[in-house]
Amino acid sequence: MSINPQQLYQDGANPFNHAEVVIQVEGLRSYDEFIDKIISSEDGKEWTDFMTYSETFKSEVRAMKLATIKKYLWNAANINNWFDEGGIKLPPARKFDLIDNFEEFKKTILTTEDLHRFIDACDEGSLQQAAQVLTLSLVKMLDKYRPELNHHIMNSTRREPNILIKNPVINRIFIVSNFARQCEKDWPKIKFTSLDRRSFESISLWNEGM
Repeated sequence: MSINPQQLYQDGANPFNHAEVVIQVEGLRSYDEFIDKIISSEDGKEWTDFMTYSETFKSEVRAMKLATIKKYLWNAANINNWFDEGGIKLPPARKFDLIDNFEEFKKTILTTEDLHRFIDACDEGSLQQAAQVLTLSLVKMLDKYRPELNHHIMNSTRREPNILIKNPVINRIFIVSNFARQCEKDWPKIKFTSLDRRSFESISLWNEGM
């Protein structure tokens, strides 16, 4: 089943493999396979960086991450490790600035390419604490923004060539008029909507959820 307009049009207008029948189906949408694919994909940037979400959602995520880093990772031990293991070429006085001033730490490390090296240098215990708190906070936030997430998923699945539905029910059957008479003869109890080829090929422009 597809709700992708481009896919529907290609299936109906492909000159090398003409579709002759399109079935409109209603049912409960299943998003499990789509979500699993996004989670396991290496190309899920639009989901993982939140760039396509509302400013309110993105701001809360940033604030939560910042608060977690400040509480669990911003400390003298981790900054010392970063200096020692990363071979950081900064004056020793700068180290104390980073330890004492969180805004300086944020400007120098958190918003630069050094963030990944800093995370790698952090103590394993503090990383585990931060990860646990971040996970719990994210679960609460995802629940808070459930309507936005659901809307995002629904819109994104429209780009999928095929989707899954549960308990499908046939709503209408569209058929190219050349084959209508034969189909009505072979299956007299089934109701068809007969269309000329041009109307059939443009069906994706006005029918959703084929």
